[in-house]
Amino acid sequence: MKRKEDISASDLTVLDNFKIEEVEVSTGLDLPPEYRENLPDQVLPRICAYRDNFENVSSGSPIFEENSLSDNLIIVPKELSNLTSIRFNGIEFSVAGYSSSPEVFVVPIDAYTDNFQADTISYLCFDPLSDKEVKEAESILKNRFPAAAVLSPNNAKDMDKKEDSVAFIKVSMLYVTSLFSFLFLFRCMIDQSQHELTIYALLGAKKITIMKLLLWEVIVLSVSAFLIALAIHMIFYQSFFSQINIMDNIEYSVGDYAFVLLTTLLLSVCAAVPFAYTCCRSTVAQMKRNYNT
Repeated sequence: MKRKEDISASDLTVLDNFKIEEVEVSTGLDLPPEYRENLPDQVLPRICAYRDNFENVSSGSPIFEENSLSDNLIIVPKELSNLTSIRFNGIEFSVAGYSSSPEVFVVPIDAYTDNFQADTISYLCFDPLSDKEVKEAESILKNRFPAAAVLSPNNAKDMDKKEDSVAFIKVSMLYVTSLFSFLFLFRCMIDQSQHELTIYALLGAKKITIMKLLLWEVIVLSVSAFLIALAIHMIFYQSFFSQINIMDNIEYSVGDYAFVLLTTLLLSVCAAVPFAYTCCRSTVAQMKRNYNT
């Protein structure tokens, strides 16, 4: 919404024909200094309520006990676990529990409608709506909340598609640049290996032995390059690499690093295949002429 508005129980049922699972209402909260100083500086506290006490979303695990929904109860961030009560808008709320999020305060829906306005109302459906149903729901919401900005699933899909396209282009450019750089360096390594393998051939080494030497050289160099890159990435991740990521809060697992290693080995072997094929097809005399050139 463009501004905070008073809400009533009827506002939370306007979309019930679309099989609503839960309705969340929330608004930004101006905390008194004595509460705010216990929370991280960057958080934006919000007070929330749920029309059906979250029973439809998490069966058997409602937020508040059924017999206490009419009481002035509140769930506060765990950072305020020293409190037994808290006062907002001149009303004292008894602390009934703690949330893991430092910005979320939750009260029963009746306490919310009696004491707070809303700047966001979210209607959660059991099943995805069709395009026709989305348009009908948007029309109902615009008539009921003319000053509000309605964000439908279609809006979210369009935003996701746009963000995904931009991210895909960035990743593709980074991948292609890295691939060409890798293959260029690997080509230089192959050129150096050609001289060594020609000498082995002149000394009577069998082609199968030469192929094994080439394979081991590829594996050793690829693994060494990976380990050096891994060390640099882990040491400078927080100070440098996390700042240039295309997305925030990326965490790398052992599986991610293993995938990079396997990809590096695969690309290295693929890049070595043309040279290995040439060695197999060439005679010792041809390899010698190549060496002399």
